[in-house]
Amino acid sequence: MASPPLTAQLDEIVIDNGLLTLSNFDTWKVNMKNNVFGEDLWGIIDGSDFKPYEYSAKYRLSLWEDKNKKAMNAIKASCGPEMLPAILYIKDAKEAWDSLALITSSTEHKHRYTMVLAAAQEAKEKLNEFEEADRILTLSNYQTWRAYMELLLESEYLWDIVDGNECGEMGSMTWSDKNKRALEIINMSCGPIGVI
Repeated sequence: MASPPLTAQLDEIVIDNGLLTLSNFDTWKVNMKNNVFGEDLWGIIDGSDFKPYEYSAKYRLSLWEDKNKKAMNAIKASCGPEMLPAILYIKDAKEAWDSLALITSSTEHKHRYTMVLAAAQEAKEKLNEFEEADRILTLSNYQTWRAYMELLLESEYLWDIVDGNECGEMGSMTWSDKNKRALEIINMSCGPIGVI
């Protein structure tokens, strides 16, 4: 019996578009390693090419920062919309990689992450229910403004920082960046009664 024509065989091949989802980390990991290895970025991601100390040679630090930025861009570009929020505020490629690996490592972690995504989506949908006047803090609208602010921060994946339930290590670079962004959002909505 003759084999089917080549075009029929090609139609049956499923091509992985390379975007990370909750269910394809192992395949994505192999693809990413191959892609970044050729660009000499794998050492940044696996931590073997560690960040030079601030006071060491500025040239080495600058090279490392450039490679880290390229590695982060590669990781972010390969994350589907489902996974990008997980590393939205992360600036270190190794930390991003480790976070994605952890989220996809168990049913429990996947469930927790799915709940965070759902809460953010629900918060985004509810934001439009607030009057424009209640989006800026005044002396008379604290409770309504607080409810709006909680939803806004939830929609930006920042509420856990404010309520103290952030899983990240307090004082880490990512925790600090998220905290800074949350404070910026709060400050921008503090109207004439003052800025924090």
